[in-house]
Amino acid sequence: MFTKEQGLKIAMAEMTDFFQKEAQGCRNLAAQARGKNDREYWLRLAQRWEWLVQQNDGPKQETVQAFRPKRSALERRFTKRDRSATAHNNIVAATD
Repeated sequence: MFTKEQGLKIAMAEMTDFFQKEAQGCRNLAAQARGKNDREYWLRLAQRWEWLVQQNDGPKQETVQAFRPKRSALERRFTKRDRSATAHNNIVAATD
């Protein structure tokens, strides 16, 4: 029976193997490329796969950040206006 930690290690090893195979495939395609631009493209792609291999080496904790959609300039402007109007109304109401 696998523990959660063992399952994570297996999944990480499989991911690393996948990334390494993709990097090797890109290097093979770079070697077969006829043009300089094509060769450079495949080598850059191989470097990206290798970077992913490096990121998955060793134990790391995954951090998850909450998704916060960006607001448009109009939304920010009207939010500020609404807040200042509310604050103004609160001050007026407190002085009455």
